[in-house]
Amino acid sequence: MNQKQYCTQQLQNLAREVSQQAPFAEANEELPLTESDQRFIDTLKRLADSNTPHDESYFEQGQWLIGQSVANQAHITALIPRDLFWYFGGDCLHYMPDEEISKFQQLEEACYDKESNDYQEERARIFGLH
Repeated sequence: MNQKQYCTQQLQNLAREVSQQAPFAEANEELPLTESDQRFIDTLKRLADSNTPHDESYFEQGQWLIGQSVANQAHITALIPRDLFWYFGGDCLHYMPDEEISKFQQLEEACYDKESNDYQEERARIFGLH
């Protein structure tokens, strides 16, 4: 599994988890989501769609999503895999400590140097998850 596939899978898992959290799980006709919350969940679902191309707008939307979560929904931020902060890059990197950024750089270099398609295996090795 390459990084793109891994991160898409992480987004799909995140979308399922977030839909079970407040305010998303409690929304109904009588208590609809705010416009901001609706945009958040719609963006998350769109990013999690495995058919969505990972182009410049995709990464901009991912950065927006993580920024919104950090600024407005701390309980959701705790659910976001750290790989997604790295994957979306940009402003998301401001929320990562230098040591973590260094490990993700090592991971990226290892996958590139070895021309490895097994992102999970390299990730486990570098982060000491074996």
